[in-house]
Amino acid sequence: AVVVNATGAWSPGLAGLAGQPLRLRPAKGIHLVYGRRLTNHALVARAIDGREIYLLPHGQATWIGTTDDDYFGDPDDVAVTADEIEYLLGGVAEVLPGILEYPILGTMVGIRPTVFRWGPYEDDLSRHHEILDHGLSGASGLISVIGGKLASYRLLAEETVDRVCFRLGRTAPCRTGRVPLPGGERQLAGDALATQLGLPQSVVQRLLQRHGDRVRQIFADRPLDRELVCPCQGVTAAEIRYVVRHEWARDLAMLRRRTGLGGGEC
Repeated sequence: AVVVNATGAWSPGLAGLAGQPLRLRPAKGIHLVYGRRLTNHALVARAIDGREIYLLPHGQATWIGTTDDDYFGDPDDVAVTADEIEYLLGGVAEVLPGILEYPILGTMVGIRPTVFRWGPYEDDLSRHHEILDHGLSGASGLISVIGGKLASYRLLAEETVDRVCFRLGRTAPCRTGRVPLPGGERQLAGDALATQLGLPQSVVQRLLQRHGDRVRQIFADRPLDRELVCPCQGVTAAEIRYVVRHEWARDLAMLRRRTGLGGGEC
């Protein structure tokens, strides 16, 4: 058997349970979230120290980010500070002064499991990933994945599975380049689907972006269950039932992450 330690900022702790030393240089990043689209285009600004920061439309919301600071605390206890908010707002206000007039709906914060390096400034740290086979140091069957970015997650996953297959003696050819992601088997026409389901095109477009061609499955069991539970995010009762039954959503926090429920101004 092979266990893959892909626990991000918690990787050193899990590896330590197997007696394996693992060092990261965790980096804290935050985003500011606005409940509506302030622009349909991405804007680039510079913070007071010259770092590039971004204002991005995301669905019906707008995000501003991100910060990049070394973090030495507990990854279970991380919060957004007033200084970080002012840092982002000050930079964006240089190119969009009106940003200060809009209320911030919420914030997001996370810890990047950056590969350890001593010396470089946070922004200069590499975002590459590493796959560590602990079998070489006495923990046979344990592999840790650290670093990387969401943008390269499929490459990271492919290389990790290749390493697992090597450990298990499996020689099947890699299929990453041929197998579509879940929901990506075929492309659906949003306007035709909106007419068929009797839903606004904006709601259907959001569903297609999140679920792809699984939208048909969402409405298959209860075709009349089209009530908008969260109007500003376009979340229907059918989608909520679907993610509870098929995507392991167990509480309101998981529902919000999977559907956006409660993430807007309504």
